[in-house]
Amino acid sequence: AESPPSSNGDAEARDAGGVAAVVLESPYADFRHAAAAHMDRLGLPAGPGGLLHRWAVNLAERSSGADFASVRPIDLLAHVPVPVMAILPAADPYLPAQDAALFEAALSARPQAWGPDACWRADAGHLMAVVADPDEYRERLRSFINGALSGEAACDTQNSTPSFTKPRS
Repeated sequence: AESPPSSNGDAEARDAGGVAAVVLESPYADFRHAAAAHMDRLGLPAGPGGLLHRWAVNLAERSSGADFASVRPIDLLAHVPVPVMAILPAADPYLPAQDAALFEAALSARPQAWGPDACWRADAGHLMAVVADPDEYRERLRSFINGALSGEAACDTQNSTPSFTKPRS
């Protein structure tokens, strides 16, 4: 198991390759889920997991040389030793509710020494949180980045949009 970095912000950034914090906006939990959602929105027949979907994903894997089953950002959160903010739009057609719940759970399970982590269920569509409420978007990002750099939880958790922060211990 990987040990958490020291509480010194500079040491954390060095331990994470110079990265002091990470913001994920409209992330997908599993590439195959995201690809199926895109195909559905394009109106491809056979529904998610259907023969045409599986064939298209398999063809794309072979052409690119990628293993899409291993492209799962949700699994990587357990290995990012810096604060993480996830912006999970509630109306994102590419982020099913169960995948958003997976992100919330994965952030909650991360070591507190890596925090403060934040999760914002924005009332917006895919990549549209900044358009839906530019002022709130700017304030949440500012608060998260300031909190991440100082080691203090600074995101507003009293907003009507469900969110959480996990402060450092």
